[in-house]
Amino acid sequence: MEIRVLKAGDEALLMAAVDHLAEEGPLTQQAATRHLADTDLVSVVALEDQVPVGFVYGHVLRRFEKTSFFIYAVDVDEAFQRRGSPKPCWAPSPTSGARAAGTRCLSSPTPPTRPPWPSTPAPAASATPTT
Repeated sequence: MEIRVLKAGDEALLMAAVDHLAEEGPLTQQAATRHLADTDLVSVVALEDQVPVGFVYGHVLRRFEKTSFFIYAVDVDEAFQRRGSPKPCWAPSPTSGARAAGTRCLSSPTPPTRPPWPSTPAPAASATPTT
């Protein structure tokens, strides 16, 4: 599996990922070009045999004291779900050997099955004033 941060020139790959995985779409060439030109938008695709099987995109928020990354969507092909593929997020960068200073990767554990939602109480009977 290859994990790739998309950049200008990867429009076809972005369009394929959105078309195959995201609930949005289809994405036009013009929209893909605008998306990849925006340095505050980050798109990451997971490829298996050059086919998009995972897609994450989010927004970089630069603040005075730190920079945050807000994830908008995580889309994974059903055949690749629950296989531990996000683990590279925790690994050091292959180029530098460490994550950049000030960056962090947040995650919360997800149970194998969603717990049942608490039952919602029935609405109270409305009181109608009598005259």
